[in-house]
Amino acid sequence: MSQQLKAAIVVSVVLFGMAASVSCAVFQNNTGDDGHVATPTAQVNQADPTVPSIHGDRPLARSIEELVEAADVIVVGTSEGEVGTVNTAKNPDNPSEPHEAVFGLGRIYQITADEYLKSTGPDTFNLVQFEGYFVIARESAEIQANPSLKRPAAGIEAIEEGTDYVFFLRHRPSDPTMYVPVLDPYRFALIDGNAMPEGNFTDSSTALPERDAQELLSQIRNSD
Repeated sequence: MSQQLKAAIVVSVVLFGMAASVSCAVFQNNTGDDGHVATPTAQVNQADPTVPSIHGDRPLARSIEELVEAADVIVVGTSEGEVGTVNTAKNPDNPSEPHEAVFGLGRIYQITADEYLKSTGPDTFNLVQFEGYFVIARESAEIQANPSLKRPAAGIEAIEEGTDYVFFLRHRPSDPTMYVPVLDPYRFALIDGNAMPEGNFTDSSTALPERDAQELLSQIRNSD
C-alpha cells in the first residue's frame, strides 16, 4: 500500500470521527416508542439546530405478508388531521419520562376507522408519527409552548387530512390507547383506485411498489 493511500485512509477516519462528534447523539439500541429503531436520548445538530434531525429507520418490509404479520392492527381509515404532539425522546435516567432537553416530535393524527382488516378497535383513534428531533432550549418560546408549530424533518411525509389510507400499526408501548407504525411502508394512500406506499426515512416504494387498491385489500384479507 502506498504512503499516499495510507495517508488518505487516516484522514478519512479522522474526518468521520469529527462528523460523528458534531452530531452529539446518544442512542438506546432498541425499537423506540414511536416505532423507529434507534431512540436518541440526546441530539444536537450543530450545523442548523433549528431543523429536526433524524437518526434510525424502521426496518423495511419485503412483502405484504410481512407487514400483516408484524401489525397488531390493520385498518382502512381517513385522516382527520393533526390533533397534537407528544415528546417521544426518553429521559436517559428514567425512560418512563420524556427527555428534558430534547423533543422527539411525535405528531398525533386522528384517524376515523372505516374497516378493520386485522383485529378490532375504536371508531376513531390517535396515531403518533415521529417527525424528527430538536433541542428545546434553542427554539422560540412559541414553539416551546406549542411544538406542533415545528416543521417536520426532511424526508417526512405528512398524513394528509381527508385522505383514505390502509394503516399497518401496533399499540404504542407507553400508551396502548394510541397507535404507532410497524415496518415501512406502514401505510398506503388510497388515491384514484391505487394504493401508494408511504413511510419515513426510507424509500418505501423500493420494496413494495404502488399497486391496485383492491389487489392490496384482497392480499391482506387472504394473508391469514
